[in-house]
Amino acid sequence: MIPEYHYRIEDDSLVLPFFKRRIVSPLFSVVPRSLPANMITIFSNILMYMALVAALIEFPVRSLRFIVIAVLVFGYLIGDHFDGMQAKRTGTSSALGEFCDHFLDVFNNGILVFIVCLSFEITNPALVAIFLTAGYLTHAIIFHEQFHSKCLRFGKFGSLESAMILSTLMLICAIEPVYRFFMQKLFGVYTLAELFFIVSSIGAIATFMHYVIRTGVRDFLFWLFCVLLIS
Repeated sequence: MIPEYHYRIEDDSLVLPFFKRRIVSPLFSVVPRSLPANMITIFSNILMYMALVAALIEFPVRSLRFIVIAVLVFGYLIGDHFDGMQAKRTGTSSALGEFCDHFLDVFNNGILVFIVCLSFEITNPALVAIFLTAGYLTHAIIFHEQFHSKCLRFGKFGSLESAMILSTLMLICAIEPVYRFFMQKLFGVYTLAELFFIVSSIGAIATFMHYVIRTGVRDFLFWLFCVLLIS
């Protein structure tokens, strides 16, 4: 008999308790017990790719595109919690399931960046690179700490909060005056949307530095990875 797989998580998320109690848990009751957790992982990730396609294609009405993207991203967030809950409920937790779940989350970070850039017409290559790098540095330090401590730790403001803010922003930008507000250029340089995501990236870098200071990471290969990523 294969022993049950366990891994530790310490999650100080500000949003997660409310999100799981009020949204995820009630919806989880309708998930069939026979549905494999890894299938839930795959399906929820497909929703992110569908959101990317929605950002790429033209809709008859722009507001409809923002609504579709917001719903798909929110569906991904729900599915991202369903798979772990299903694995625990059915006793099918595995290293493969954990790897797929978190490994695909890293890809979804990049997909979300491209969705944002497409939706708000952010074409400056430097800004796109900054948005991607900031997100991936944060993911890198989180998983590096997990590798050494055998515990996955999330701070008060992490990927869940970021994705929920972005999906909410997409939803309110379905209102045309709100969209036009975010597309205004401040001092003729950056739009308010670009400034919003620049500030978000600074927050991600701050999170990265917090982890670095707390863990005191001195791993040469990790820092080499960071240098190559930035390069």
